[in-house]
Amino acid sequence: MEAPLVSFVLVAYNQEQYVGQAVSSALAQTYEPLEVILSDDCSSDRTFEIMEQMVAAYKGPHQIVLNRNSRNLGIVRHVNKVWSLCHGELIIGAAGDDISVPERTSTVVDAWNEGGRGPAVIYAQVRKMSKDGTLLDTSAPVVSQLDTRAHVLLREWGGHITGASCAITMSVVRIFGEIRSDMPCEDVPLTWRSALCGRLLFLPQALVFWRVGAGGVWSSAGYTRTPQERMRLLVRWVRERHRLSFQACQDVAGFPAAGRRERVAARRFNIESRCALEGLEAGIVGFCWACVRSFLLVGWPSHMMQRIIHMQLRYWFEDKRTSESAGWRCFFRCYYFLRRHGMPNP
Repeated sequence: MEAPLVSFVLVAYNQEQYVGQAVSSALAQTYEPLEVILSDDCSSDRTFEIMEQMVAAYKGPHQIVLNRNSRNLGIVRHVNKVWSLCHGELIIGAAGDDISVPERTSTVVDAWNEGGRGPAVIYAQVRKMSKDGTLLDTSAPVVSQLDTRAHVLLREWGGHITGASCAITMSVVRIFGEIRSDMPCEDVPLTWRSALCGRLLFLPQALVFWRVGAGGVWSSAGYTRTPQERMRLLVRWVRERHRLSFQACQDVAGFPAAGRRERVAARRFNIESRCALEGLEAGIVGFCWACVRSFLLVGWPSHMMQRIIHMQLRYWFEDKRTSESAGWRCFFRCYYFLRRHGMPNP
């Protein structure tokens, strides 16, 4: 096959400490023909200045596009903006605090060619590293271990791929258009969008060194947090998923090949996430009533809803195990009943 033009997109915001390494790894890609787009989201530090200096000194074969937003757009609007700047058939995403291996682009293109090209999202394992560059463990996105049919991913609240190691074909952008500007992230919608197109490809190689804790909130979540902090993060996560459910319903409604299973799954995603959010923001009685309403509206809880129920009950019961209250004993019986019927540990 003729080698397709690929757009390697690096987006950054206030990452002067790391952006030099990220840009160097983008310019060091071995694949050709390659268009490298370096885009700064109106940083208040030296991020864009460093980009300019490195572009001015670059003498390699790649086409370079340098962009700086006149105002801060946020991650989703920024991603939509750089998509409009791309000319390649394949778009490879990178963050201003991560490092891509030189063979990342060529490995992704090879996998795309072997799959017959066409609409797809391709993602890979990442090698975690600390803020100071110390290498940690290798991480594979959870979705790589799950059923990746569109209705299954939507039923389980959209799935999730690691945006730091993600590549997307321009055809997926053309099919679905931009991501809604009120969405909290871009990588979750890409998961179900590619699944609707039938092409979600996972590469077992670690192609990106992902800097933990230097970027978004979620990249450092799960490390030595108090129960109260974990619950606040859970509420925030559910709130964001509920917002994403509106994008899922919109994508399914606008995708001609979507069937009844996909429409039902998107609706379930919206209803379950709404009930979970309302319950988490209420007291224990409100949470139980929200779970009952969810069951009446969509049936037995999805794996994701079961997980949230388990985490909320465990949080509430942590200091109540010796309680003699009949109400607490009743809740304990419900809790262990759900555990026996397949509720996963968080």
